[in-house]
Amino acid sequence: MVRFFLRLLAAIVVLVVIAVAWFVVSTLATERRIEQTWHEEIFAGLELHERFPSREVNETARRLEDLGTSLGIDFTAQHRPLPAAPAPEDAARFEAVEGTLKEWSGEAYAATSGPLPDLPAGLESYLTWAETGLGDVEELLLRAEPPAWELDVSLRFEMPLPNYLGQMHLHRLLSVRALQLLREGSFEAADRSLEAAWRLRQATERDPLLIGQLVALAQAKAEHLVLRRHCAADERWHRRLEETERASRMLLAIQIDAWAVSDGWRRGLGMTEEGPYVPAVIQRYGAVDYAEAMQHGIERLRTQDPRNFDNALFFEEEYARIPRWNIVSRLLFPDLFGAWLKAVRAELHAELTLGILRQRGGEGAPARGRIDSSAVPGAFWAIEPEGDGTRLDFQGTIDELSDRSLALEYTLSAADCRHDS
Repeated sequence: MVRFFLRLLAAIVVLVVIAVAWFVVSTLATERRIEQTWHEEIFAGLELHERFPSREVNETARRLEDLGTSLGIDFTAQHRPLPAAPAPEDAARFEAVEGTLKEWSGEAYAATSGPLPDLPAGLESYLTWAETGLGDVEELLLRAEPPAWELDVSLRFEMPLPNYLGQMHLHRLLSVRALQLLREGSFEAADRSLEAAWRLRQATERDPLLIGQLVALAQAKAEHLVLRRHCAADERWHRRLEETERASRMLLAIQIDAWAVSDGWRRGLGMTEEGPYVPAVIQRYGAVDYAEAMQHGIERLRTQDPRNFDNALFFEEEYARIPRWNIVSRLLFPDLFGAWLKAVRAELHAELTLGILRQRGGEGAPARGRIDSSAVPGAFWAIEPEGDGTRLDFQGTIDELSDRSLALEYTLSAADCRHDS
């Protein structure tokens, strides 16, 4: 009997050794397969560190934050002590008009013909108070090196973020100031404000992060609003609008977001000791499933026709690619694909604005006809006389591209270029 139990014990030990050896070999093979998939299939050629080297906030950005703070705008960032919060009285001044500024801008965006609504008295009073400060902002943006904020992609989802909301507020003030100056017929001063706003947006747009790209889209809309009311915009704006490329930038930003989250997860970054224990190989499997689904969606978007894009359906199809057992990946999987459609819409806005400038400038622009869209192959802009003006209207059945804040149409009128002074 003793001999039997010894043999049984020896057999169990052998089985355990074989099981452990199999687990080790299987785990190593899985790790190699994950690494190969990661580097050769999912994020092959991304080379983020080479394309976006780490940098610190530069002097222009620091001075810009200080000037914005003097206007009552909060530019504080969690990861560094400066700038300090604005003085209470300055902050109160801006907070009093912050909602009005956003609301008035929304009404102005919605107007596709006729005069813009008057500035509310409180906002006009604030702009008068801030005139010197905004002039200093413009001088800095027009004379100094371009502002640049900190960036370190090696930190993945723990990357430091600048205060994008502060940038948005400052850009909106510059844009509204440019509009006000246009209403007064002060074209040269309006050009300075608009150019300063454009240079601020360029700094935002240079950041490859998704949130920065989304903020840049909102900033671009404000510039389009100014340009559509500008009756003497020079050729540089034609060139800039022709060179607009947003969809590919947005796809890269979505890809970087997916990489930052999944690669940090794959490496165990940000994991806390208080959380439940998850074996490393399971973490890596989860990260790969997450990243593969995101990357597959990104590649589909490169050839996607926006005219038949259904964001909800698209998301569900990519979500279904994650195995059901991978609950964490399914919970974390974000609906970011709609950002691509926002970028396509931004390209269409640029086309519309360029068409308006060409109509105003002559350039042999037809009074009736069509212009093919470069952002949406197969779609076009219809040009039709309307009253004493000309109407440009996007022709394409793209329900998803409807934009309540800035419609894809505009009616030019001779009255647009009559000013108070």
